Amino acid sequence: MTDDGEPRVVEAFVERSGLEMRLDIDRRDNAQTSLFLESQVKLEIWEHEPLVTRGSPRNFDKLPVRFVTPYDHWLRSNVIQGFSEATLDDEETSVLSLLRKLEPRIDGARVIATQREPALYLHDARAGFLPVSSFGDGIRRALAIAVTLPRAAGGILLIDEIETGLHVSMLQRVYEWLWRACQEHRVQLFATTHSLEALDAMLDADTTEEEDTFVYQLADGGSGSTRVTRFGEAEAKRLRGTRGFDLR
Repeated sequence: MTDDGEPRVVEAFVERSGLEMRLDIDRRDNAQTSLFLESQVKLEIWEHEPLVTRGSPRNFDKLPVRFVTPYDHWLRSNVIQGFSEATLDDEETSVLSLLRKLEPRIDGARVIATQREPALYLHDARAGFLPVSSFGDGIRRALAIAVTLPRAAGGILLIDEIETGLHVSMLQRVYEWLWRACQEHRVQLFATTHSLEALDAMLDADTTEEEDTFVYQLADGGSGSTRVTRFGEAEAKRLRGTRGFDLR
């Protein structure tokens, strides 16, 4: 309340992470080899919010978008909420399948309320239920990805610094699971990395003949601009496998 008894108005500021893009969609007339502008689309991708489109020729209003940050695996509330939603969506088995690839002794998980507050516990075949905080960064990071991916079904999953918390020995197993899970849930994955080991593991995880994995190399273009180079799957594998080219 103010001094004169009137309700005090408090303005709240919320910081959001997101991306805005404008796409110019055109088509080529094969007869005249000229380009005709078809439409312009503005995409707004905000953390944990549905995709927003402006001027879109198609209806993407229901396209889900999920974002995994490099620190999500440290936030207890995010993991509890994610696992609870995965359980309600009957995705608990998928989550546990990834954890078992990293630690075969994990055979269950439960949200348990103790004297303090609810926490996620993983069941170790030898030690029983243990709080997820007692496991290493790799398990917690994989868990954060595993509980988020199903909620992006039919949409977009953004993972920043995908190698964070994962030991190099885990990368191949995690990315193989991630690739199959994205295919199963029809998820378009966008991942960033500074690690060549992570890049190689992601390329190796895709063993199909389809060209469905792409690498975008970002570099300083001068005058405050960024130069983007796109590599198709076959080209990226050849450059990394036979020439050792740095695509970061």
